[in-house]
Amino acid sequence: MPLSLVLHCLLFQTRRLGGECSRTFKPTFRAIDNGKQLAADITAARDRWKDSIKARRDAAAWKIADLLARQPVVNAQLLESRLGLAPATIWRQMQVLEDAGVVQGFDKFKRGRHWRSDEILKALDAFADRSGSPH
Repeated sequence: MPLSLVLHCLLFQTRRLGGECSRTFKPTFRAIDNGKQLAADITAARDRWKDSIKARRDAAAWKIADLLARQPVVNAQLLESRLGLAPATIWRQMQVLEDAGVVQGFDKFKRGRHWRSDEILKALDAFADRSGSPH
């Protein structure tokens, strides 16, 4: 059943049954809207990256960017295990992403270099703020 039909049925039941049902469904609708906003924020960030990343369409930088949209903090070990990239490739492609402003590198004590996407982290923080979750 399509989500829109489910939501329509829920809205109908909310109006028909009134108070108790309304108290249950309103937070559900807010959570759905919040999730949609998070998805829109991440999609918008990813679209901006398309304009700023200067790499061939088949470059590993794009695979890394896709992963960053799902996991905004990475290190070389993670990229190697998840994407099967060689260490030299990882370092070159992360420099491309740093130059494009997609990631910022930081050193994590003796654990080596890490990179984060502040844009995705901000979207996640906004999601948490809208949901009332402490972070």
